[in-house]
Amino acid sequence: MAEVSGGYEYGHRLSLTEILGELTRKELESLCREHEITGFSRLNKLELIKKISQYILTMPVIYNYFICMNDSEIEYVRMARDTDGIVEDAEPEAFSYLIIGGYAGFNQNLDFGIPWEVLELFDRFDDEAFEEKRQRICLIGNYSHIANYLYGVTPPMTVVKMFNRNEKKKTDWAEVVHVYDTIQKYRCDFIYRDNYFIDTAFSKGYEDLLRLQGNIPYYLPGREQVEEWCQVGFPAVTSYLMELYKYMVEQLWTDEDTAADVCFMMENTLHVGCCIGSVMNQLKNIGVYGRTRRQRREFQALLENLLNHSRMIIYRGHTPLEAARLRAGK
Repeated sequence: MAEVSGGYEYGHRLSLTEILGELTRKELESLCREHEITGFSRLNKLELIKKISQYILTMPVIYNYFICMNDSEIEYVRMARDTDGIVEDAEPEAFSYLIIGGYAGFNQNLDFGIPWEVLELFDRFDDEAFEEKRQRICLIGNYSHIANYLYGVTPPMTVVKMFNRNEKKKTDWAEVVHVYDTIQKYRCDFIYRDNYFIDTAFSKGYEDLLRLQGNIPYYLPGREQVEEWCQVGFPAVTSYLMELYKYMVEQLWTDEDTAADVCFMMENTLHVGCCIGSVMNQLKNIGVYGRTRRQRREFQALLENLLNHSRMIIYRGHTPLEAARLRAGK
């Protein structure tokens, strides 16, 4: 690869046509739906490839797609420029966003990377202004996703309040909604309706969730929590789940696969919110329960400990213990 004024000159080691050519028709049609490309149902494979290529290589399209990348993803793109787009020993997870968009993949020789056409366009807008805008969108987007995870239904002003509590450069309602408009097409797990950000899981009954939550205030995480959740994922009571898993395997003689499935089920159930009675009945129905009085007592204690330390949507991000203190006015 030779560096030239204003960017790079790439060797044609990987082209977009090669990458798209390795996809099945079903995968190409899925790519059309991802980009909301219409009029593709009667096209043959070559016509599909041409139509997709022309669309995703349009400057506004690729710019808007790349502006939604997180820090690690954008760094992988910049690193790929040093190797003519070829990425050795690639971790698919790191490139999943690019792959879904059609901007990365394999050629016939099983070389993986980013096509030269994509990198040449990226070079045209990858400047300080782009990076500053991308980081701002990424930061506000992170707060919005955290709010969605904690509350399920969120007034944009609550995102503003959480953001401004932790960040020096403040935001406002208009900017938060604008960021939603930017990211909602490609990487958003909530919708904007009736002046609320609503988790897609609650889109048909969010009023019921609001009534269930009542007047409990929104839990507002601090900066350290926000940074931790952005790096390692949303809040998970991993240690308490591991204790539960260990007890099921060692004391209740539950096989490891079933115990793992129970922990996964518990994590999803706890995220929304539940009570100890419903959880124990649910586990008993699938054959996971204590056979002796001692086992039932110990198993229930582990479940209660797990529940009491779980942040739940029904409590707007608070744990049951925190919610109880709020209701008691403490």
